[in-house]
Amino acid sequence: MEINLVGTIILGLIFIVILVVGIFGSKRASKSITHEAGLVANRSLGYFLSTASLTATIASGSFVHGSGERSTFAGLEQAQAALGVFLALLLGAFTFVPKMRSECYITIFDPFQLKYGKKVGAILILPHIFGDIIWSAALLATFGQTTSVVLDMNASTAIIMSSSISVTYTGIGGLFSVVYTDVIQLFFIVFGMATCVPFALTHPSVNLSSIRDSSWRRVQDSPILSTIDVCLLYIFGNITWQCIYQRSLSSATVKTAKVSAIVSSVLCLALGATPILLGLAGTAADWNMTSYSGSAKSLEQKSIMALALTYLTPLPTTILGISALASSAMALCDSCVLSSSSILTKNIYADIFRPQATERELMYVLRISNFIIGFLSTTIAIYASQPCSLFALSSDLMYIVLFPQLTLVLWLSASNAYGSLAGFAISLLLRLLCGEPLLNLPAYLKLPFYDELAQKQMFPMRTYCMLMGGLCVVVVSVVTNKLFVDQYLPRKYDFLECYKKRTIQRAHSDYDFDEEYKDMSKKLAMQDINTLSMYL
Repeated sequence: MEINLVGTIILGLIFIVILVVGIFGSKRASKSITHEAGLVANRSLGYFLSTASLTATIASGSFVHGSGERSTFAGLEQAQAALGVFLALLLGAFTFVPKMRSECYITIFDPFQLKYGKKVGAILILPHIFGDIIWSAALLATFGQTTSVVLDMNASTAIIMSSSISVTYTGIGGLFSVVYTDVIQLFFIVFGMATCVPFALTHPSVNLSSIRDSSWRRVQDSPILSTIDVCLLYIFGNITWQCIYQRSLSSATVKTAKVSAIVSSVLCLALGATPILLGLAGTAADWNMTSYSGSAKSLEQKSIMALALTYLTPLPTTILGISALASSAMALCDSCVLSSSSILTKNIYADIFRPQATERELMYVLRISNFIIGFLSTTIAIYASQPCSLFALSSDLMYIVLFPQLTLVLWLSASNAYGSLAGFAISLLLRLLCGEPLLNLPAYLKLPFYDELAQKQMFPMRTYCMLMGGLCVVVVSVVTNKLFVDQYLPRKYDFLECYKKRTIQRAHSDYDFDEEYKDMSKKLAMQDINTLSMYL
């Protein structure tokens, strides 16, 4: 087929361009002598780079929601996801972002280790690492599946190519490389998707009114409590991702971080509509009026986005669409890989095992971590049968476990390690007791309105588990504070050493507060932007 050859060549050229830009970005990192160049870009990002990078990363996640099979497509749920991301970024811009950037943290787990101790704080890292790996794997799998349909390319080959390039430039230049490639990737995403959607919606086979009688109606008829639960999951679950705060913590000032998050929220809302519209077009299409020649059973099993790009748009537009999806896969992959490797390097290796590690040693650890996380994401994307379902499970953990923990560690002065561990255990235990079909776990804890026939929780179980875990943090922290402070219990029983001076403290670098350096960084950033424009 003509599309196979042309599309493959163009896709290869895009991979090369992104790799070259990533190597170009690594030159900025090489000018620094600290590992913070790889973690927070020496806090030098201005409005443009911070906004573009954050938008590319978060908007890419919307393609996971737009990749469902035709039989399971739910436009309303995807609209909820896009709106949830918008509200999450907006809420974070006015609350979490200013708080964390003003404290000059490097990762979102710094406040946990500073307040609860380095080992206790490290326990909360586990669900986040799992979430990063699964989130990246889900989009890589989406890209591979779409490429196999559109270009007749082996899905595993497409996945390995995109992830390898992402891991390569991320390992070379850290956040600098990721940020600069995000600019190019955002261009491909916007241009490619903006071109595809009008053609798909106006195809003669598409009848949007038919959606009301299919999956859209089924979503509308879903229980109100479950719908609210999902909406809250999308809003507050998206607040706890390190890849979001990595851009904010890398911004030159608190104002830059705040404004970038606000602008990015609007852009992500607009970009999040594109996969939804493609999915709607695919769901509403009469495939007998297209060039699709497969069976009806095969049609139900294919990616709705892949079908829409292949059969509802002309050849040049189809190639632009697959280029946009490739860019989004790489944008999310490099962000998740760097996010987890930053946490492993800073909060695990440097803070726990090797506090005396040299800058050179930390850079090697960062690169090794990049490879490990990238390898795991790629493996899951290739071999997991339901990576998108795993992504939904990881989102549950972020909302149920990490959201209340992050909120309380930042704003509840009374919170302590005992409360944090108890809240973590309760949140996780309740979620498992509520059942999970993906893990073949039955519901041992049947909440109100439980549907015995469908074996399904109708009560907002995620929000229930989140609130119970948060309440546990508060109650246990207050009680243990009373017991130890008023010496109802001797301090020798304080085995978590909550009432001793922490062994880890935030060591600020010169880049955190040096205004002269920030002015220089802004000038360098403008020079880099002008150079990047040459690629566009």
